[in-house]
Amino acid sequence: MRTFLYFTAGFALTTLSSVVGSTQESDRFPSQCYPDPCAGIMFQDNNSLPSFFPLSTELRTYARFGDLCPFEFLLKWTTDIRPNGTYIYPSEDGFVTDIEGIAIWGNVTLRVGQKVDRFGSESGTFLAVLGALYIERALPPTNLNTEDGLQAISNSA
Repeated sequence: MRTFLYFTAGFALTTLSSVVGSTQESDRFPSQCYPDPCAGIMFQDNNSLPSFFPLSTELRTYARFGDLCPFEFLLKWTTDIRPNGTYIYPSEDGFVTDIEGIAIWGNVTLRVGQKVDRFGSESGTFLAVLGALYIERALPPTNLNTEDGLQAISNSA
């Protein structure tokens, strides 16, 4: 049995109502963002999304900035739109809290052979069931900037 923090999306970056169903340039951002969707932005993410399996499946309902223009997104969710800006995260890493503001821990029992994954750096501690949609993970767009791919991990603990 493994004990994991039960992560609840307290910090949603996207909504299903803003699903991007086409790769055409005119469909990448909400219509109010044009003619120049990235005007005034100095803090930039990798603009291309991974297109290989399994990420292509996990990203099928993902819209990088939700229903906001890139500039609006950065004004809302970062400390500064310049390159030194950082994302604003909720308290307790977005976990559900009790009435005293303390994160609620829970146990999750994985069945034998169940696979989990994570996005981000090697030190990432938030796991999800393999194949969970990216929008269910409450992660910022920069967590898609990764080179490590699928890694098999063996733990005899």
